[in-house]
Amino acid sequence: MGVAETTDRGVPEMTVAAEDETEPIVTEVQNSPRRVPDIPTAVSLDDFDSDNFLDALPRDRLFAPADADDLNVGEADWLLSLDSDVEGDEETIMLDEDEDAEEDDSVEADVEDDESNHDGNEEEEVPLEFDLSDDELNRLQASGWDTFDEHHSNQVLHDAAPLYEGPWGPTRAALAYAENPLALFYFFLPKELWRKVAQETNNYRNESIDAIAQGMRARARARRETTPSTIVLSVEEYKAKLRRKNPIQPHEIVRFIGLLVARALEPRRESLSRHWVTKVEGALSRGTFGQFLSRDRFQDIARFLHFNDNSKQAESGDRAFKIRPVIQALQKTFFRGYRLGARISFDEGMVPMSHRRNPMRQYMPMKPNKWGTKFYMTCCAETAYCSRLEIYCGKADEKEDAVAQRAVVKNLGHVLRGQPTQRLVCTDNFCTSLPLSHKLSSMGYSHVGTIRKDRKGWCTAIEFKQKKRPKRMQRGTYRIGVWRDHPKVVALAWMDNKPVRFLGIGCSTQRAEVTRRERDGSISVVPCPRLVRDYHEAMGGVDLHDQLRLQRYSIQRAIRMRKYYKVIFLGLVDLAMVNAFIVHKIALKRRNKPVPTHAAFMRSLHTELLNQTSEDFAAGDDMADLVTEPLPRHPHILEKTEEMNGAKRRQWLCKVCSAYAGAGVRSYETSYFCATCSREKKGRVTLCNKPRRLDRGSALTCDQVWHQSWKNGTAIPPELQHKIRFVSKRRPEVAEEVEQEE
Repeated sequence: MGVAETTDRGVPEMTVAAEDETEPIVTEVQNSPRRVPDIPTAVSLDDFDSDNFLDALPRDRLFAPADADDLNVGEADWLLSLDSDVEGDEETIMLDEDEDAEEDDSVEADVEDDESNHDGNEEEEVPLEFDLSDDELNRLQASGWDTFDEHHSNQVLHDAAPLYEGPWGPTRAALAYAENPLALFYFFLPKELWRKVAQETNNYRNESIDAIAQGMRARARARRETTPSTIVLSVEEYKAKLRRKNPIQPHEIVRFIGLLVARALEPRRESLSRHWVTKVEGALSRGTFGQFLSRDRFQDIARFLHFNDNSKQAESGDRAFKIRPVIQALQKTFFRGYRLGARISFDEGMVPMSHRRNPMRQYMPMKPNKWGTKFYMTCCAETAYCSRLEIYCGKADEKEDAVAQRAVVKNLGHVLRGQPTQRLVCTDNFCTSLPLSHKLSSMGYSHVGTIRKDRKGWCTAIEFKQKKRPKRMQRGTYRIGVWRDHPKVVALAWMDNKPVRFLGIGCSTQRAEVTRRERDGSISVVPCPRLVRDYHEAMGGVDLHDQLRLQRYSIQRAIRMRKYYKVIFLGLVDLAMVNAFIVHKIALKRRNKPVPTHAAFMRSLHTELLNQTSEDFAAGDDMADLVTEPLPRHPHILEKTEEMNGAKRRQWLCKVCSAYAGAGVRSYETSYFCATCSREKKGRVTLCNKPRRLDRGSALTCDQVWHQSWKNGTAIPPELQHKIRFVSKRRPEVAEEVEQEE
């Protein structure tokens, strides 16, 4: 794990941890003259990495229209093959049946075994062209390489290109919430998202009432054939019964997640329903889930859980439409929570599932979980924090080459927008290619990755003929190929137990060493060029994130759902909770506080999730109330207006006096105002500086009432809110200050 320490000079100092031991790395700030172009409509990462991040959070719209290159927009015929959404998950929730354990090879799915099978997005969705044509690559492969064996590699000793040495790690915004697991949970999964999920869930429930009522009547009639005493109601009576249920609230969905975390921590393997058992059986304790959600309510949430408006799905053509709002929100919150360092891992992650009706289902034989939905993940190589994820939507109608390579360039552009380049990007052999390396180099990045021998342009002259290392060949033997026209591009064949191929640009070819474990358990030192060591040190970010997400406390694996989009949603929540745990560990280690285990973090989080009530989702400043450390804010000091009304300063009605004034009673006027609150409210906040109110026996000025009792105007009593209005025409100097702030 990597953590960020703070030096005496105030410069963040990063350390790389390997099981509780840390090694310092370079921390001097060095601004690169080259930066990734910013996206005009996006909020800059610098805004979130400052003390004024609370002003930036409202400007970061979670559910803005998705970027065109994030969608798989094409013909919507695939919709016809999907199951209807009318039937929910109620039949399998409590039984934990594995309805898709056996795979059906006849079901169409994208298979990852060669490049031609990865045709994702249409050409126009990713307006990216690589600089190397097929003819150029063929000429390069035939005669464009100079080759050297390890004994002559001193002729091609390159130093690595300089890398970014500026501050990295969690942003100021993320660190402000980092000590409280619940605050971090809401930082990455904001309350605004849970309100939307509750709204869409209730909408979907209301849309399904007719079909559910008919199903209830049909099942009752079937039961009456074997049990004559069964009462069968009319369809309208069943509808009325369903409508009497209270709408699902956001805090109930959060509790639903908390119960899944509890099940991930301490599963009852017989069935999920055992968590609601009300009696003790021998040494088996009774269930506790009923204290937080009734079983029927839990089933209703699982059955109707929804995230988007079904009526708009066909026109969108987006295969990830049902889960798109959640993906959009996480892309925003993951980005604003972390500044990537010098080394970046790009790899594929998997949300395991075997649902046959998943339009994005992939078969990846090299993954531990071979069936599922694939994500492209951009992670910090040191800490495994995921800064961006992109769902892979599957095949489009027209084939397109280099989908993974385009995804690398596109996601780097998003996650590093407005920031210096000079990063080392690490990819596996599925993504690595000559055109990708050339493109990344032109953008200011260094690149290293394993590569397949059938890639166009690859230096075949350095290939080992043996598929396994012969006993007479020393482990660590290598051969190097240098692109004659671009000497910084290096091809490497390195013999471990099997030959491994690397492609690097801007990487060091100086001699180095890596450690390897032998069959007898001993550790041996194996020689290699430096780029091999760089790859091994930097490529594990995504894999480590997957281990934290899937191998321990995954809520996705705590319950089985029939609908693929619900499984993806739970997988996304797992992703967010892993990011929260990573930031939590970094923050506590930086502050010299005890660092909890993953289990302790999840245990604390689930307790706080289960304690959520409707009051926690009442109107107010969601993010400001969750901050776990004091923040420097603009001073709330009363100023006198400079506007004149004849020979006197102009005056306006006091906001607090206006709120308390009775019908027909004119409020006090004042020439004093709070410039900071005026900027935040986008209107003049005028306040008396004389004691006019009593609070617990103390006389308070209107200034004190507004800033202390009403928390800078964010906690105005509901019965008084409608009485407070702001002047639309602001004082000129206030308007100028607002423009400068923006």
